[in-house]
Amino acid sequence: MSKAFDKVHLYGISGKLLRWFESYLINRNRRVAVLGATSSARHVRSSTGFILGPILFLLYANDLPDVVEHSKIASIANDTKLFKKIDSTTDAISLQSDLSSLENWSTSSGLVFNQNKCKCKCQRVTRKKNPIKHEYKINNKYLVVTAKEKDLGIWITDTLNWS
Repeated sequence: MSKAFDKVHLYGISGKLLRWFESYLINRNRRVAVLGATSSARHVRSSTGFILGPILFLLYANDLPDVVEHSKIASIANDTKLFKKIDSTTDAISLQSDLSSLENWSTSSGLVFNQNKCKCKCQRVTRKKNPIKHEYKINNKYLVVTAKEKDLGIWITDTLNWS
């Protein structure tokens, strides 16, 4: 999150508000209170779980959609999805190009994609006998292809059934 702080000035944040963000991110301490007893203060090394985390991430990753040329992108907090209709091998190559652009953005921004959460799910909205198949990669690792995935608490299958 400290890298997010480096970008807040780009959005016109200055003065007291900038100092408030700074105090949120630098030299944080946390205490726990249970049944009237309070622990001693401990230094916090990560902003994970803090209320401003998603807002700072959005400020930090605000330029993420700018690196995608051929696909549509949707983000909710720190969850990002790339969408592309694949009708040809050229479309598949374009999607891989966008994945490579995201990889470059990740490297330059210092944010690493969690490889275990990066997956490929092909939505089949037609009954094509031979859909275009392509293996996609991020960081030189092939993405796992899955037939169903949980999204915002709902399981969605490759045939758009949900539960």
